[in-house]
Amino acid sequence: MDRTEKRKPRDRVVGRSQLTPYQTMKRILILWLASSFASFGAVQYSFTNLAGLPGYSNSGTNDGTGRAARFSYPIGVAVGSAGNVFVADQNNSTIRKVTAAGVVTTLAGNPMYGGSEDGTNGEARFSNPAGVAVDHAGNVFVADTYNHTIRKVTPVGTNWVVTAILIVGQMGRMGRMADDPVWPRTP
Repeated sequence: MDRTEKRKPRDRVVGRSQLTPYQTMKRILILWLASSFASFGAVQYSFTNLAGLPGYSNSGTNDGTGRAARFSYPIGVAVGSAGNVFVADQNNSTIRKVTAAGVVTTLAGNPMYGGSEDGTNGEARFSNPAGVAVDHAGNVFVADTYNHTIRKVTPVGTNWVVTAILIVGQMGRMGRMADDPVWPRTP
């Protein structure tokens, strides 16, 4: 008896897919999404480099326009109502503003000196700021990571004034508002 005679014939249907149910559903979903976007005229996006240069070897602290500006680990980004982009430049411990034209300026903090100081412009100190948010009044709120603090950066004329608004303190401790009459409290 030949080996081929011992095998049971497989049920084969011409045109039957060899895909698993998951793969089949995935393909149907992809086709449905593609046809939906095509029928609704999906927006095509393109991305351009607004400021700075990519790559670790190009990091730095320079303010400037476009590719002349330098960042060092820009991690937090928020867009204000005027179209300016605010950046938490983490390794420089600064907060930067990028205009729609690509002009980068340092609003607050000093890349040479980290710390936890309220103040105006470069007198203020941050320690690895990681996130930013902007309200409608143009105030920038900063998650000052290593200081366990939320800071408010307020535009006052041509200056930016930094104040702590929430001090979380050490990990696991309850936070308190900076205007609390018993703040700062010694442990």
